[in-house]
Amino acid sequence: MIEVKAFKAEDFGLIYDDAIDDQMRTYTPEQIGVMGVKYENSGCAFTGWYGDIPMGCLGILEVRPGIGNMWSALNREVQNHIVISMRAVKRMLQIVDQTHDFKVLRSDSRIGFPESQRFLEFLGFTKGRRNLLNGTHYFYRRT
Repeated sequence: MIEVKAFKAEDFGLIYDDAIDDQMRTYTPEQIGVMGVKYENSGCAFTGWYGDIPMGCLGILEVRPGIGNMWSALNREVQNHIVISMRAVKRMLQIVDQTHDFKVLRSDSRIGFPESQRFLEFLGFTKGRRNLLNGTHYFYRRT
């Protein structure tokens, strides 16, 4: 079973080398550190642990009252434990729903990264317009 814990800034860096999304490695370790601190300070972020392996991190950054942007980073190891990993992610979102008053969650997914699109749709997000970030991403939302 994957244990869901509060996200710590250093968790983000632990996934860096083994992230499913190769684009994560376009950031420098310093940028990853800054993002980790920002995500931890948001107060709405979690890490799923399989023993001592960080399987994934997920959180919500509040854009304005009731609206949040979801971010996530998944370890390649998730692919070897897909069922328990997706259950853990759903638990993370249940915690968000129980502890925060978000009416709308938003996210984006890079075109050409179908795993990301399937992941968001699995979590109940619906695909919207394409032109987010100069036409390189799809916009998703969950209400």
